[in-house]
Amino acid sequence: MASDPASASPEARELSLISKVELRIALAETDAKLQSLLQTYLAPLLLKLGSESLTVRNKVITVCTHVNTRVQTPSIQLPVTALLKQFKEQKSQLIRHYDLIFLQQGLDRLGANARIEILLPLLQGISEIGTSVNQGAIVFNLVLRLLPLLKLPPKGNEEDVQLKSRLGLFDEDTKFLSFWLEKLLLLSSADDNSTTCPGLSPKEYTFLNKDAPVKETWNPSASGGLNLTETKANALKFLASGAFTDSERFLPALVATSDANSRLADLGEEILKRFIPNFEDPDVVQQLYSLYFGTGGANGAPPARPSLQIKLLIYLGKSIMATKDTEKIIRLIEEGLLSDTARSSRGLQASRLRTQIFTFTTWVVRMGSPSKLKGMAPKVIQGLRDFIQSQGWPSPGASGQKLPATDISLRGLAYESIGIMVPKVDFQAQNDDEEFSGFGLIKWLFTSLSCDDSSPEIFVSIEQALGSILNSSLDSWDKGYQEQLRPFLVDQMRNEPGENDPLTGFSVVRGPQYAAVRFANRFLPYHDVVARWVDIIAIARGSERHHEVVEEGKKGLHPHWHRLLNPGNKSEGHDASSQEQTYGPWYDFPSFSSATRFLFCPSGHANIETLSASDILSGSYRKAFAPTITFLRNILLWESFSKFGIATDIEQDWDTKLDILLTSDERARAALKKYIAGSDKESVLLFLQNALNGLLHEGREGLELCGEHFVEICSAASNDIVDAMVSRVLSLKLPISSNDQEKQNTAARAIGILASHPAFSEKDLSEFVMELSNASTTWKSAIGELVLVIRGSILALSYLLSRLAFRGKLDKIPQVQVKSFIQTLLDIIKSANDVIFRRVAQVAIGQLSLSGILSPTLLSGDGWTEVKESLTRDAKAESEIPILAMGRLSLTFSNECIVDPQFSSLLDALYSLHEIRSPEIHFSVGEALSDAAIGWKSKALTREFDVNEQFPQSLIPNTVLADMCDKVIADCGASKPALRKASAIWLLCLVKNCGHMQEMQDRLRKCQASFTTLLGDRDEIVQESGAQGLGLVYEMGDQELKDDLVRDLVNSFTATNSHLRGGKVHENTELFEPGALPTGQGQSVNTYKDIMNLASEAGDPTLVYRFMSLASNNAIWTNRAAFSKLGISNIFTDSSVNGYLAKNPKIYPKLFRYRFDPNPNVQRSMNTIWHTLVKEPSAVINAHFDEIMDDLLKSIMTGREWRVRQASCTAISDIIQGRQPEQYSKYMDEIFNKAFKLLDDIKESVRASALKLCQTITNAVIRTLETSDADTKRAITMLGKAIPFLLSDKGMESGVQEVQGFAIGSLIQMIKKSPTKSLRPFVPPILEQFLNSLSSLEPQAVNYVHLNADKYGLTSEEIDKMRLSSIRTSPMMEVIERYLIDTLDETSVKEFAAKLEAVLRAAVGLPTKVGCSRVLVLLSMKTMLFRPYADRFIQLLSKYVVDRNDTVSASYCSSIGYLMRLASDDRVLKTIEYAKTLYLTAEDATLRVISGEILHSTSKLSNDRFMAFAVSALPFIFVFKHDTDEHVREVFEKTWQDNVGGTRTVSLYVNEITTLVSDNLESPRWAIKHTAALGIASTITSLDSELDLVTSDRLWPVLEKALAGKTWEGKEAVLKAFVKFAGQAKILWQEKKQLSDAMKAITIREAKRNNVAYRQHGLTALGGVAQARSDLDLMPDALAITSKVLEDVLGDDEDRMHIDSGSGHRSSTEDTLAACIRCVLQCVNSAACASGAVQTYLTDLIPVADKALRNGGRTVQAPLYEELRQLLTRLEEWTSPFDGRDVDVHSLQGPLSTLAGELLTREIDVSVETIRTERAQAAVTYIALSQQRGFEVNEALRQSIQTWRTGERSGPVQQILDQALAKLIR
Repeated sequence: MASDPASASPEARELSLISKVELRIALAETDAKLQSLLQTYLAPLLLKLGSESLTVRNKVITVCTHVNTRVQTPSIQLPVTALLKQFKEQKSQLIRHYDLIFLQQGLDRLGANARIEILLPLLQGISEIGTSVNQGAIVFNLVLRLLPLLKLPPKGNEEDVQLKSRLGLFDEDTKFLSFWLEKLLLLSSADDNSTTCPGLSPKEYTFLNKDAPVKETWNPSASGGLNLTETKANALKFLASGAFTDSERFLPALVATSDANSRLADLGEEILKRFIPNFEDPDVVQQLYSLYFGTGGANGAPPARPSLQIKLLIYLGKSIMATKDTEKIIRLIEEGLLSDTARSSRGLQASRLRTQIFTFTTWVVRMGSPSKLKGMAPKVIQGLRDFIQSQGWPSPGASGQKLPATDISLRGLAYESIGIMVPKVDFQAQNDDEEFSGFGLIKWLFTSLSCDDSSPEIFVSIEQALGSILNSSLDSWDKGYQEQLRPFLVDQMRNEPGENDPLTGFSVVRGPQYAAVRFANRFLPYHDVVARWVDIIAIARGSERHHEVVEEGKKGLHPHWHRLLNPGNKSEGHDASSQEQTYGPWYDFPSFSSATRFLFCPSGHANIETLSASDILSGSYRKAFAPTITFLRNILLWESFSKFGIATDIEQDWDTKLDILLTSDERARAALKKYIAGSDKESVLLFLQNALNGLLHEGREGLELCGEHFVEICSAASNDIVDAMVSRVLSLKLPISSNDQEKQNTAARAIGILASHPAFSEKDLSEFVMELSNASTTWKSAIGELVLVIRGSILALSYLLSRLAFRGKLDKIPQVQVKSFIQTLLDIIKSANDVIFRRVAQVAIGQLSLSGILSPTLLSGDGWTEVKESLTRDAKAESEIPILAMGRLSLTFSNECIVDPQFSSLLDALYSLHEIRSPEIHFSVGEALSDAAIGWKSKALTREFDVNEQFPQSLIPNTVLADMCDKVIADCGASKPALRKASAIWLLCLVKNCGHMQEMQDRLRKCQASFTTLLGDRDEIVQESGAQGLGLVYEMGDQELKDDLVRDLVNSFTATNSHLRGGKVHENTELFEPGALPTGQGQSVNTYKDIMNLASEAGDPTLVYRFMSLASNNAIWTNRAAFSKLGISNIFTDSSVNGYLAKNPKIYPKLFRYRFDPNPNVQRSMNTIWHTLVKEPSAVINAHFDEIMDDLLKSIMTGREWRVRQASCTAISDIIQGRQPEQYSKYMDEIFNKAFKLLDDIKESVRASALKLCQTITNAVIRTLETSDADTKRAITMLGKAIPFLLSDKGMESGVQEVQGFAIGSLIQMIKKSPTKSLRPFVPPILEQFLNSLSSLEPQAVNYVHLNADKYGLTSEEIDKMRLSSIRTSPMMEVIERYLIDTLDETSVKEFAAKLEAVLRAAVGLPTKVGCSRVLVLLSMKTMLFRPYADRFIQLLSKYVVDRNDTVSASYCSSIGYLMRLASDDRVLKTIEYAKTLYLTAEDATLRVISGEILHSTSKLSNDRFMAFAVSALPFIFVFKHDTDEHVREVFEKTWQDNVGGTRTVSLYVNEITTLVSDNLESPRWAIKHTAALGIASTITSLDSELDLVTSDRLWPVLEKALAGKTWEGKEAVLKAFVKFAGQAKILWQEKKQLSDAMKAITIREAKRNNVAYRQHGLTALGGVAQARSDLDLMPDALAITSKVLEDVLGDDEDRMHIDSGSGHRSSTEDTLAACIRCVLQCVNSAACASGAVQTYLTDLIPVADKALRNGGRTVQAPLYEELRQLLTRLEEWTSPFDGRDVDVHSLQGPLSTLAGELLTREIDVSVETIRTERAQAAVTYIALSQQRGFEVNEALRQSIQTWRTGERSGPVQQILDQALAKLIR
């Protein structure tokens, strides 16, 4: 009795239930029943694995094993959804394990939609699954398998943003996925035995591989295997979606960018471009470091692969946070550069990695905190030094190494890195390490610079390292460092290539002088004399090849340049009102005393060796002697002027200013004298002695300056200092005899100063004077070098006598000697022919006149007149010396009471010099007039008094100056240009030299009026004089005078007309320069009289006004150019502060515009005034911005002068740069409008300026866009003003090419920089205009070349290809593709769709059409956005796809292909039908090609949509891929091959193909009709060898129809298909007698065709059908047809054979003969055998074969023996006793023997091996048949075979013949 179930234990109940389920499963007979049971019971069954009973669990496992065996059939669907749900809900590992087993099996059996439904639950909560290998890894692998099915929305749209919530993912899930997808991207192929790969720990590696071999998990051909690359690509696409945050996708994308597969790398780059990672997040930085180094340990992850490490370093090099982890940075450098592994690694990746390490090191130094760097830098530097030294230091060659290029590059980077690290080191904390010190590192680098010969270019890196140290702060270098540096730098300055470094002993390969002098200038203060000694050595040792060393040395000596080299040492706490207070003690000047002693005393300085003056002059340092003297002299002047409050700004021309002060400022000379008197006299004396040494030296290395500086300082020195120099007077005899006249001049003056000193003994003086006098008296007979000797003597004696007179010691010289010397001078002046003598005598007379030695009584009146005339004559030869001599000679005749006639005569002579053209000479005349007017009171004579005595006085009446001023002022208004110019310069000189006199003070207003008038002169020199004079007058006048002057200047400046210097116009008024306006007859319009004459001759009075206007304009611009002068600048500066301009600023708008005048003079003028007048330009412009802009915009178009328009354009460009858009935005429309108009200006320079203005305003808009957020009103406003204008008829639509080009360029730049949101409203009109412009902007020459392509050896296709390439790479298409399309949203795309449709309808040119096509392609990528418009545009393109240009048609076809992705089913079907209709109704091949292109593009670009309608498209494509046109055929063939796996596909569409062909065989178009026939032929040949009745019955009517009608080219293909069909459709012709007869009739009909080309195919088909139809005996028909053909071809009428004896005809004949042979031999079939007529047929075919062979060649012979062999083979089969046929074998012997004898033994073409082979094989077959059937073989055949064998050379043929002979022997 059964137990009660209710009383059974739980275990028993569970076992009972399991048993019932097991029984049901076991009884399931079919897969369908099993599937139904499993859908219900499998999940509950697996749930029992959670039972507490072991028996139950074992039972379930047993059942599962059985189920697993039964479900191997792929058709059985498992309850995947239930299993997955149970897997996620259950915690039992056993249940989850079996759930996964069946889940994996069932997953691949699901459809795509069902698998998607599985993916979502798998992703949801995936973070809770864990990372166990047996479950977590499998689930993750399942996710990867299903991930490609997940359709991701377009990036950035609403669906993408909501994707995470739509998928139901939590933050933990996305983090889990991000983590493991990153690990997946790190996974790389490895050996089967590998347990890890770079970047992955063993555990992670096992997880990704599911604890299986790599080749199994990632083998696509294995069950459940994946393609690693594709899986990574899908993972990246998933990561790029909105399901992940930027931080989650950062690391995976970064890993992908380093992948060797460019596709993955591009995907990673694309992700990273869409956001900016937070590199300052500590977690991110730590992850980057961890990935770089790995996690370490036995179970840790190894470091990333080098390519990824490079990427990681790039991103670490953007993080400041990364610079704080000192430990990792040091580890990175040590492992990457210094480890044995790093040093041994080679290759491009290793080199790139090391390079990136150096780059990262540079980043750390730049951005790291000082505190961190201080601790890290020493270790890094030491490591880098070790790296360099490991390569061999300083010379790798010395250690036997030859560094490759990559190592040299790294060596250079190591040097550079050391350089940037050194300034970060706290060397005070490194005191315990003597080797590691700041100086030690610098010394090491200098040694490297001198001695590193690893590469000729390595010095660049070393100098860069030293340069980095140079740019460091000085705070880190103490006094001790400087003490070490001084002697070291001096030693370095002496190192020369080819020598050994005395400090290290290494060989010097390059000089370190440049770096050494830079260190001296940077690390030693200006007052450091050792540093200045280094500068001097640099000047001395520099050469033409190393001029930079000389320049650096000069900079070190010049205080201005030294301060620029040391910008960081200004004192912060001083008042900036004083320049010197702005600088700290670092810039203090060296003491003159200490510098002189150091440089000229051999003892020099501690540890520093210097040279004596004689050593310097005689050695290699002689080039530095003059700069040394000049430097010391400047120091002395500076100390003197500074002590007495004479300010001199330290600027670029500081030394020049010192010269000017010394020569023109009385206070400066007095200060120098006082300073020398109270200073260290020993140093002054030392300086003078060495300066004199320079003068005495015979060299020419700039030593003439030494003499000049000696005279300058000696003339200011006190007598007690000069006393010490007197002893060297006689040594000056040598230079006064020199060939250098300048040296003579300086030496003579030195003699005058020294020899006139009281300390010079009278004896020596008397002898010296006598010697000089005697030499001078021999002037008449002197020639050659003696002339210069006499010149020096005269010059020295004149200076000596004049200085004795200044000192009141002239009585030391006998009066007789003085008079004799004077007489000699006068004689020379009057009668000497040698210019040298006359000039030196004139100088001497001037000196004697100044000193009062000359007396009027020395000569009579006529004698002086003669002297004056001689001087005047020489003066008019434009020589300054006689002019100055005349002025000074006049002092001899000056008298306090009366004016001597000789004085007046000399003045008149000076006035007469106004005819001289050279303006420089007139300055000398002005100086001479000043000397004559007030004598020693003239400032021009200040520098002439050079002894320490009382200043002389002159007794000249005051009326002389007054009269002279009045005359010169009057002459300034003269109409004669030469006099006006001369008077202007003279007046300037008088004001300058005599302005302190009362007579001049009283005439300042007159001078002002004259100078103001001169500003309008056309001569630039006159303008200069007027401007300078106004400046001088302004300085001397009171405030009222100053304001009047400024008022007049401003009125003149801002006036729009000119009064031509304010005077009246007379006949002789010169309006233009001679030659400025030529008339064509060798003359030119010059004066007002010339204008009147020209107008009279031309009969046109208006010419007078035109020329006067021209002259007026000339005067205006000349007047304004005069404002460049320093004097007027000073006037404006003063007036702007406290004068007229401070209250009347109307000059600023005009002045601002004139700064940009195209005339360089005017431009320079206005800039000078502007910078002088406007101290704060920004404030002034801001204050007057509107006034300036209004004036410029008014002038830019209303200005009649081109220069005004050009200046206005340039000025507007300048004023808007750097200003806030709000300030000028209201002017933008007007600026654009007027600037674009000027782009078509008649003047080229105006057009260029207008273009620059347009560029400026465009750049301003772009800068605004770059600095604005997307939502800011500023960006929207700027775009709203700029873009509509640029798109208008004034911009892109303008008829001016330049305007078009600029508008397009501006738009492109704005588009690239604009925020997306701001740009979006303008995208539709921009796209519309760009597309329309593609055609209009194409050069017209392109169309011409396209129309005349043949003339240039081109084809239209080649030209279109180039045009297409140009369009695709054009800037407009670039912005369309990269910016505009991506900016569209739902609103803007709707607007653009309408505009694009209009463009398509109106498009004419190829560029626009192709551009529209490209835009549609891009829009098709926006799946959700453009889907509503796809159908409409496909319909539109279908209308326009038929274009006369093939390129346009192809482009439209491609667009249709892309748009098909978005099209509705109805539109896809209609488009396919349209393509069919287009083909079937086409009148030519072009339309058929377009039809094929539409279908090909659709299949290629939208394959999923195409395959959905394959039934409609593929049959059509198959049929018409047989088009008779090659191009059409190619397109359809390509489409078919792309979508079909093999020929068996045809069987799927037999019905459709048959219907299509049947419909089109009746087409009126022959091309389509023939194509349909060829299509059905191809269909038949593609089918199997046997056809079923239904198929063959369906095919036959169509095939029959295709064969009907006359022959046509290609019909033979249909005939071949007919032959194959005869063999395929055996069932059909067996069952249908009528059809069988029709087939026979067709065969015979086609064989009887008379078409010459077709006939051979008809005969071949007849033989083929005979072989296929074993029921038909066609031999009688074959014999009849072939006989007739042979008669037709080979008839007795031989004329037919000779009509065309060409090779083509011969070939056709032979092919026909071969076909006859094949036909008759193949027609001997089994039906013939059954009829018993074989014997007859064998006999009857012999004549046919014989006739064909006799008239045919090798083409006939080969098929003959081939078919004979096959016939013999068939006979062997039929005569076999096992065949069952009733054949009379013996009756065959005779005919067969005859046949063999006739055919095998006849002559053949033995040159063809194929024929011999076939004959031999036929013979073997015949012999075998004969032997088997007992036939006797003909002896003749035996002999023939033997003969063949003897003469055969081919091995294979020999083997066959040997076989035949062997058979015969048997």
